[in-house]
Amino acid sequence: MKNITAVLSAAFLSAAAFAKETVVIVPAHPDDLISSIGFCLLAGDKFDIHVVDFTHGERGLGQKAFEDGSCKKIRMAEEESVCKAVGAKLHWLDEID
Repeated sequence: MKNITAVLSAAFLSAAAFAKETVVIVPAHPDDLISSIGFCLLAGDKFDIHVVDFTHGERGLGQKAFEDGSCKKIRMAEEESVCKAVGAKLHWLDEID
């Protein structure tokens, strides 16, 4: 697992360069970000938003999709797309779901 302190430090140092306050959202799985998406949409231009996902959600579509890596690939692409759309910076901690 990446050192969460290093990830958070990078988030705060990045924010300091833009003189915005930093918000860090820490969902367990990629599809959990949906609970914070309204905030991201409303506050994206006021805050430097960082999303720190613990896992890639690789077990969400069953054992076969976990073993062949297809679920991980889908979940990562979805999360990257959403974060890009709302202007959030995405960080992965690479834990197994």
